[in-house]
Amino acid sequence: KMFDDSKSPDLEWLVDHTEKFCKDKAIYNAILESIHIIDGKSKDKDVGSLPKMLSDALAVSFDTHIGHDYIEDYGKRYEFYHRVENKIPFDIEQFNTITNGGVPRKTLNIIMAGTGVGKSLLAEQIFNMFEGARLFRVQASKEQQPDTYFGGLDLEQLKTGRIIHNTNGSLVESEFGFIDEIFDANDFTLRALLSLLNERRLMRGVQDVHSPLHTVVAATNYLRVSEVTEALLDRFLFKAVILPDKDPFIQYQISQRYLQHGGKPIAPPKKISFERLNHMHRLISGRSEEYSIEISNEVLYFTNIVIRHFEFLRNRQLHEHVKSHNGSDFYISPRTQAKSLDLLRALALLKGRSHVVHDDVSRLYFVFATVGLPEEIATFKKSYSTVLNSLTAARGFDQITMLLDFTNLLRDIKEEPTLMLRPLSQFADSAVRRTFFEWVKERFGAEQPQDQNKKILEQFLTDFIPVCDEVRELKHSVEKTLQSTLITVERELNRMER
Repeated sequence: KMFDDSKSPDLEWLVDHTEKFCKDKAIYNAILESIHIIDGKSKDKDVGSLPKMLSDALAVSFDTHIGHDYIEDYGKRYEFYHRVENKIPFDIEQFNTITNGGVPRKTLNIIMAGTGVGKSLLAEQIFNMFEGARLFRVQASKEQQPDTYFGGLDLEQLKTGRIIHNTNGSLVESEFGFIDEIFDANDFTLRALLSLLNERRLMRGVQDVHSPLHTVVAATNYLRVSEVTEALLDRFLFKAVILPDKDPFIQYQISQRYLQHGGKPIAPPKKISFERLNHMHRLISGRSEEYSIEISNEVLYFTNIVIRHFEFLRNRQLHEHVKSHNGSDFYISPRTQAKSLDLLRALALLKGRSHVVHDDVSRLYFVFATVGLPEEIATFKKSYSTVLNSLTAARGFDQITMLLDFTNLLRDIKEEPTLMLRPLSQFADSAVRRTFFEWVKERFGAEQPQDQNKKILEQFLTDFIPVCDEVRELKHSVEKTLQSTLITVERELNRMER
């Protein structure tokens, strides 16, 4: 009997083997075509296209975790369709729809969409809102060299063996930059761009030139994955996928706008001066002397817990749902994590506050998720809610505040070891620290000899009972900090006695 009709088909086995067959065939076909190209028999491709061909073949998979299942994910679809959020509007209403309200200031931004969706028009519209700034535009291609972006080589300097770029009119001397089809550029050129995008400096050989570059927007029709492109993407704080909207009324509005403006950017009623944009950036980056936006230690620690939880969930999703997972984990770099603090201050500023609150952290999906992919945004919001509920339910925030303030006391002692020669109660100079010293008085009495300082510090952590896992982990880190501090203080006091 060839088939057993009494058993239901093993769909998982069928999908896995079909996926493997398709991938094997794709690799086989890519290798055959590569040989054809190497032999010079291809009319439209050269050896430069081989890495992308093999990469595309290896990436073949049945990826079903993207998007919403029409029936099973009805709840997620309803939430996505009815989500109401605060927006920073563009002049073009359709751009407000597809970008979720705009982009953060002082950022590198990359837009990915199909041909003809409007990526270039969106970038032009963004830069058209400002005046008093130079804009560098370029269409990337694989033949280009770094000279395209940094300026041509100085021939007189080249005769002496020095490679010096003439940066006049280049990306180096511009405040704004727009790079269209960025992944068409070769890896050598993209690698050369990394230091300029990150450090805002041109550093090539002996040439070191400061750049006034403020914001770069890049666009692409596809995502090319390599070590260089991953490093490049990490420089872009805001990433969005723009999907075509085939709703007839939306298409009607697009056609109407085209008839009015011919596919050109719309002149805004009033432009924003570049100096004003720079002023706003100084505010949100904490470099303004006239106004500051505070991020408390508690909120800062909470933010990092949410980010780590999101990173964990994304990696679990990759391992569970993406069968073609190549072993590389989803990674949030310290650079991106640090830059997210600027977005927190910007969110507080938009709300008219001089301090960041917990709710601001929920909006960090603009940085850590890809806008336009609702499943990534939902995962970040789940991480935020999970950590917030855990810390709120058991007064975890109060314990985090106390432990972090305790570490500040340890830092003061480490910087000035002679503080251990005086009673600790003399340093109860803040509301939060008074909570610690109230414990000291309750545990050891009103007067504490200085020879008990070490015992007091150690006993505080011994008596401290964490209310949740997040606080327990923090306590463990503080314990290590305490031991390190006591060793340093003892060494320094012994040295001073000699």
